Amino acid sequence: MENGKENQFEGKAIRGAPGAIQTGRLVDNAGGRVAASNFASTPTSATHNEPPNSATAPLLPQLQQQPNHQSRGSRDKLIPASPSSAGTTVAELASNKPQSMGWTKDGLKQKPTSQRSRTDSLNLYLRTFSSHLHLTAVQAWREAIRNKGQYLLGFGVVLIAVTVTAVLMGVVSYASLIFLGLAEYSVGEIDMQLSASDVVISGRVNYTRVCEILPSALDPGGTPSSPYIHSPRMPDLDASLYVPATCRGWNPSAPSEKTFPYTGMPVDPTASPDQQALITSTRADCNQTSACLDRLCSRLPLRAKLQLIDTERDRRALIGKAWTLDRIPKGSVVLKDDVAQNLRLGVGDYVILSVSWASLSWYHMRRAIQETRIVRNSTAFSPPIYARDLLNIPVRIHAIVPNSLGKLNQGRQSLIFMEYDSIIDLAADHLHPWFREDFTQQMKLLANAVYHSVPQVLFTRQIPRFQSYAGGDFNQVASAFLEWGSNIRYRVGFSTTWVGLPVLANLASTEQLSAFVGLIMSLIIVILGGLSAFLIYCLLMVSVETKTFELAVLRMVGMQRETVLLLIVIQALSYSMPALILGLLLGQGMFVYVGTVLADLLGITISPILPGQSILIGLFMGLVVPIVSSIAPIQRALGMNLHDSLDRYRPVVKATTVTIERSNVGFDPLMGVIGFILAFLGFGIYYFLPLALLNNNLGLLFNIFLVILIGMVTGLVFLGSNFLQLLESMFTSVMFGILFMENRSMPTLVDRNLLSHRGRNRKTSMLYALSLSFIIFISVTATIEVGSLQYTTRRSIGVDFMVYSDYVDASNEPMGISARASLERYAKDTAVISGTAWVTWPLEQISSKSIGTQISNFGRLEFASQNIYGVSPGFYDLMGTGFLTVDQYDPAMPAYSPSEQLYTKKGVYSAVTGNYYKDQYSLQAYDQPYLVTARYDNPGSLPKRSVWPMWPLFFAKTSPVFTHSDFPNRKQDLLVSIPTFLNLTQGRYASVQDLPYRWFFVKLAPGATRVEYNRVKRELQAQLAFEDLYDIQEMLRGSNQAMDTLSMVFEIVTALVMLITFFSLNTSFYVNVTEQAKEIGILRALGLSRLGILRLYFYESLVLVLSSVVLGCSIGTMIGWTIAAQRTVLTETPITFQFPTRQVLIVVSLSIASAFFSTISPVYMVVYRRPLVRVLKE
Repeated sequence: MENGKENQFEGKAIRGAPGAIQTGRLVDNAGGRVAASNFASTPTSATHNEPPNSATAPLLPQLQQQPNHQSRGSRDKLIPASPSSAGTTVAELASNKPQSMGWTKDGLKQKPTSQRSRTDSLNLYLRTFSSHLHLTAVQAWREAIRNKGQYLLGFGVVLIAVTVTAVLMGVVSYASLIFLGLAEYSVGEIDMQLSASDVVISGRVNYTRVCEILPSALDPGGTPSSPYIHSPRMPDLDASLYVPATCRGWNPSAPSEKTFPYTGMPVDPTASPDQQALITSTRADCNQTSACLDRLCSRLPLRAKLQLIDTERDRRALIGKAWTLDRIPKGSVVLKDDVAQNLRLGVGDYVILSVSWASLSWYHMRRAIQETRIVRNSTAFSPPIYARDLLNIPVRIHAIVPNSLGKLNQGRQSLIFMEYDSIIDLAADHLHPWFREDFTQQMKLLANAVYHSVPQVLFTRQIPRFQSYAGGDFNQVASAFLEWGSNIRYRVGFSTTWVGLPVLANLASTEQLSAFVGLIMSLIIVILGGLSAFLIYCLLMVSVETKTFELAVLRMVGMQRETVLLLIVIQALSYSMPALILGLLLGQGMFVYVGTVLADLLGITISPILPGQSILIGLFMGLVVPIVSSIAPIQRALGMNLHDSLDRYRPVVKATTVTIERSNVGFDPLMGVIGFILAFLGFGIYYFLPLALLNNNLGLLFNIFLVILIGMVTGLVFLGSNFLQLLESMFTSVMFGILFMENRSMPTLVDRNLLSHRGRNRKTSMLYALSLSFIIFISVTATIEVGSLQYTTRRSIGVDFMVYSDYVDASNEPMGISARASLERYAKDTAVISGTAWVTWPLEQISSKSIGTQISNFGRLEFASQNIYGVSPGFYDLMGTGFLTVDQYDPAMPAYSPSEQLYTKKGVYSAVTGNYYKDQYSLQAYDQPYLVTARYDNPGSLPKRSVWPMWPLFFAKTSPVFTHSDFPNRKQDLLVSIPTFLNLTQGRYASVQDLPYRWFFVKLAPGATRVEYNRVKRELQAQLAFEDLYDIQEMLRGSNQAMDTLSMVFEIVTALVMLITFFSLNTSFYVNVTEQAKEIGILRALGLSRLGILRLYFYESLVLVLSSVVLGCSIGTMIGWTIAAQRTVLTETPITFQFPTRQVLIVVSLSIASAFFSTISPVYMVVYRRPLVRVLKE
């Protein structure tokens, strides 16, 4: 120091090859004499004259010696020199053209005479950045080579995250099609049904005209690229099937004989006397009657539903993709397997098909009568009345199919199929012999006009069909279908047609479940992204903390803060970039396989290329997540104190930390971020939540729920982290209470370790708890959703089997179940059937003149439409438990069951009422009646009204089969006893035996086997005529498959999450063990064995993991219970919360294994691989 003035040191590093000479200049602050010195010949070692770290030496330039008289506030500036300056001393640089380097001979910086051009500045910046990039890339490569295990760990986690995310997003893009398959199973592969409206008297559509207006590729005027794809259909034509082999006089050598089903055996003069007697007997039985086959055949006919299809047009419209049969030959029929089993027939056998002419095509009958000028009252030319509507056709069994194969509901029973375009020609060949030959010929001519009158026209929107339903937003899909259907209806005739969208309507019922599956997938991706980010964060923190000395030296010799930042970012990208490329390739390969399986399952064609959304999310996981993970390590690296970092003998673990905050900070970044997040959430809930509810946009609604759930779970984890220390102390006490034989010093050592590592362990515990809470929550919620779907299905039928009839006669009067007497006898004689129940048609539908039924208060100020049903005794006793929820029973009633109460003295004038009307009509007491009003059409005058007082029997919140609610549903039900219902019909029916019954419920004994179940199903089906049989096991098959699939997905996700959390735990304990290497050496020197060291860290890991498991499972269970309660309120489904025992046991088992294996590798590296002396000297 000269003249008492402090000198400042400015250093310059001459740019050149590695190991370039370092130069420095001492500048007098007063501008006086300058002393130049060369420090290249004096390499400076590490602090305390220790040799430099062998891992650091190849990477660092030689250190410059810093004068002792330098002030604390001054800083060293290391400026690279040009390559041409290598080997030049400071004196030479000062004397030889200093202006070229921008310095005067006096050592003062010279201002340039002219500004550099922008190109030069850009080139200089690019060269500087490329050199920095090259340096950081080399450093990242050397780090990966040096720590292969950590690099492979980070690489593997990013690889798993990218691969799973890519495959999941690819599957999510087709998730709606999974529910499309369930919908098609329920209603068939039918996009739209077009039928005649009520204004059309015939109830038929002119399909020929439809083909002219909307020509398809198979119609004249159509093109192969025609947008109109349609097919005719006659559904559910009532038919009876007779087995001709059981009929007297049937000739197997002439199975298609035309007159036998009408008149018996044909006359044969050459027959033997016995044969003549048989001919005479059969013809006598069939004389002047329509019951010829009933008298000739020993077996009762089997009732079935005939479906007339156009195979070629159906195949073009992709209606029934699994239907591989070619065109059904004329005179042949395809049977469903249950029909063939009941008939005991096979392919090639013959059956006699009996149908009604009026149901088949009254249009063709009327046209033929008009053309042949047959007068109805002319017996000479007109057939008898019994013969006009009778059509018996011997047909050959062409094939037997297991189900409808997508033509309609695949759960339907008793189905037969025939070709539509040949049915009139076939019927003309098998008319009753009473019809004249000219009528038969005219009917055959009209066979060409078979499509002039069809009940339904089926439309397909586009080929392939599934593309119409692809997409996550159901509202957009529905809007597109409504627009398409409206355009077709407008062109065909808006007022004369009616359209239905069966698949879309069924999808609407599963819209919420579909959106929930998307929510689950999003949560899985969030979990994987968060775990990957945390693990990369841990690895980078390990790298920063283990290279504290190296980074400090690099900063001492002049590495800028930006270069340190770039170094950490490049190291993070070194994990992700190779994993991103390989992950997308691996995800593409896995998606090809998954897509093939999904395509076979759904029966669709799936592109083998990953969707663009999958690639974008994969890029986000591989690029953005690592960069975000490097923020905290960058702050850690730049915030290190150089003095402490250079002191290698200072203990790394700090038992006490002191944080100093300035009191005049103008802006707090943390508070700013929290404020922004809360404001954004508030705006989203305030604006987007009402928007989603008003537009019924479940996709947006579930995205809002996703954000809220993430915030709620994260907040609960942060809140619960305050109890981690308490949980750790509790588990430590319990564990060592059990392990009483353990070393006495071990509990103290474990407590000290937990205290020393609390900062890092807290982050690991929170991540562990957060992951487990999401897993438990997803598992619980999925169980709730699928359970709700199954509950709704079970409640709709209530028992094992339900027979349902919607058959009405020509005057629109309900017919009821035709085989009621035989069903009663069968149920009484079958031991495995434990009970049955009957329910009538609703009161408003027992008369074609009925307008509706309502209930009101006595003042008639409040009205509500109601369906009134009569139920048999024991109805509620027969139903499964949990379906009936009652707010309160009449305390004056004896302790009877709900079914028995309907048949008490008070029950005759009472009804089971929805709980909503208790408060709506102020029915606080059970002796307060309300009014039931039935309205009937009265042509030429006002509607006729009938009013009865009715008392509430009890108020039901939910009920099996019927609608009861706490909320104002559109229409609820009133249940009364059968005698009460008979009185409400006002004499229309004479007795309860005459009432039309719509439902018949059958419950099997609890111990019924699968064989008995199938036998009862088959025998019930054989007795039905035109009714449908619903099987609870068949109805639950789809939801059971969904439950199995979701369970498998959750188990895979649980395993992946536990694997990644294991990696995080292993990384955390690697740092813990590495930091305490010297302490471990001291413990070894004091006598603690290697196995004792391993047990010490295993106990610490076990306590940490078990505390996190308890916290995570508690939070996940609490949120799952909340979701269950919300689901119960929204859907009025009394769902019982089920604790996910299986998932918790899996999590606990894997956690204990993770606690053990996460400590083996770090402890082994320190205790078994390093000598004790080396550990103590480090």
